[in-house]
Amino acid sequence: MEQWLHDIFNLLPGGIIFAAVVLVIAFFEALVGIGLIMPGSVLTVFCGWLAFQGKASIIIVMTAAGLGALLGDIVSYWLGARFGIHLWKWKFLQKRQALLHTAELFFFEHGGKSIFFGRFLGPIRGVVPFVAGASHMRPFPFCCYSIISGILW
Repeated sequence: MEQWLHDIFNLLPGGIIFAAVVLVIAFFEALVGIGLIMPGSVLTVFCGWLAFQGKASIIIVMTAAGLGALLGDIVSYWLGARFGIHLWKWKFLQKRQALLHTAELFFFEHGGKSIFFGRFLGPIRGVVPFVAGASHMRPFPFCCYSIISGILW
């Protein structure tokens, strides 16, 4: 490894702090709005590589990523259920109306499965839980789909 890369690697935190960073990355990537601009998948894969290099246990990193994704889904769902249509009018989301409509169509066509499959489709990852909340999907089925997809993700 190049010396400058080795120096940067040594500056990065390890252990529980590293796992907390992974959790925060996965959480923000799953949030409506923020997930649209955050390259969370790339960062999470990079964190997996860092775990392989000894920064933390891969099991801890995977658990932190799954938990962060689940928490982000729950917050996005809650925002959709609580504020729904009012958030569609945000200036930031106004610019992404086509993506919001795509996520909405995806949700209405596939129902609960959209929560599961949406986790693996980058651009709509944080939007589908928001649409599910705004569409008044029941919380229990939402959580079941979100937990399963978060674990697999």
